[in-house]
Amino acid sequence: MGVSVSVGSTGAVLGSTEAVWCAVSGYLAVMSAIAAAYSLLQLLITGSRLLKNAPVIPSRRQAWLILAADQIFAYALVSAGSVAFGITNLNRTGINHTALPNFCKALPSFCDHIPSQ
Repeated sequence: MGVSVSVGSTGAVLGSTEAVWCAVSGYLAVMSAIAAAYSLLQLLITGSRLLKNAPVIPSRRQAWLILAADQIFAYALVSAGSVAFGITNLNRTGINHTALPNFCKALPSFCDHIPSQ
């Protein structure tokens, strides 16, 4: 959440869509990579336990830990997606209450990353 606030304020102060989009897409890519690595690790651990005929989740405490980690990664991915959507939508429509222009008129290829609704 802290990253989304700083990205939004950077876009409002600088007015540079390329800098904001790079920061947002970097945040989205990093969160996706971390979640994918976590999922792969869980797959490998579960697969090795299944091959050994051991319980997949040996204790109630570990089950809660896995659930908590799953929730953290899910919320991080939702956060990254919503930040990317918000910045892209802001750049598509412009900022009505400030003097910043509609960025999609100057950079149409930038705004074509996410289709309009």
